[in-house]
Amino acid sequence: ITNDSFGYQDLLDHLNQYLITPLVVFEATGVYSLSLQAFLEDHHIKYLRLNPLQTKKLMDNNLRHNKTDKLDAYHLALIQFSAPQKLQAPQSREYHELQAASRYYEELTRALIVNKNQLHRNLQSTFPQIEHILSNPSGKIYWTIVSLFPHAQYVLDMNEDQVKQRLLSISGIGRQRAQYLTARLYAFARQAYPYDRKDGITVRAIQR
Repeated sequence: ITNDSFGYQDLLDHLNQYLITPLVVFEATGVYSLSLQAFLEDHHIKYLRLNPLQTKKLMDNNLRHNKTDKLDAYHLALIQFSAPQKLQAPQSREYHELQAASRYYEELTRALIVNKNQLHRNLQSTFPQIEHILSNPSGKIYWTIVSLFPHAQYVLDMNEDQVKQRLLSISGIGRQRAQYLTARLYAFARQAYPYDRKDGITVRAIQR
């Protein structure tokens, strides 16, 4: 069968030929077996999901065989006869959502760390001093300042009023703070000696 709704309908047609719906045994293959699992749960079909390590151990102990897809499927079924495994109750959707939310949070956290490290490395060759513009080189205000002035020459190419107006466009920065940050940006820009040019790919990477 194909691993989609059409294939699952074929499977259901086969299962419905029996007076008692058979138990479906399959090997967990990460995200690729989830749609089959969802289909079985939606149709209230009992199933046994085996992880690959467990499957290998059971087959090595009980059912040594040559490995092909068809033989694997056949021997997965035989496992439940020769070494019956306890069935697990389907996982609640609420618990699944919590797991998915947790994974998503971890992915975002890892991505944030990677991007912060990339930003730090790139700034070393364009405007390293700007990392000291705020006490905490993180957050929306800091990142917006860096995107506006990713290279020291961006500051030096503007007059003081132009820099201040750019800073005032950032939500959370008032006139007094903008004046203070403008002075700091000029001091940092004069101190910097960039390796990369202001129109180089590194500047675009910083802004991204």
